[in-house]
Amino acid sequence: MEHRRRELDDRRLTTIKALADIPGIEADGDPDGAFFLLADVTGTYGRTVAGRTITSAADFAELLLTEANVAVVPGTDFAAPSHVRVSYMVPPDRLAEALTRLAAFIQNLGQTRV
Repeated sequence: MEHRRRELDDRRLTTIKALADIPGIEADGDPDGAFFLLADVTGTYGRTVAGRTITSAADFAELLLTEANVAVVPGTDFAAPSHVRVSYMVPPDRLAEALTRLAAFIQNLGQTRV
C-alpha cells in the first residue's frame, strides 16, 4: 500500500510542477488525499485557437480536448467555475504526454484580444 501511495504522490507532485511551469495556468494549492487538482485557467481567457476565443473553463476544456486530445473537466460542478479538474490517476507515461500536450496547447494559443 505504501508503494502505491508514493506512486500517486509522485504523480501529484509532477502535475503540480508541470502546471506551475505553464503560463496562463495556476494550480490551486496542494491537493492532499485526492486524485485530481483544480487549475485556474483565467489566464487563457481572451486567447484564441481554431478561430474560437476562450471565455470560460468550459471553452478551455472543450478546445483542449478537440485541439490537443487532452481531457479535463470544467470546474463548475466543483464550485470552481474558472477552473478545470486535472486528474493524475493515469499511468505516468500518459500523464507526462498529457502535460506536454497541455503545455503545447497553451504555447500555441493566439494572443489576447483587446
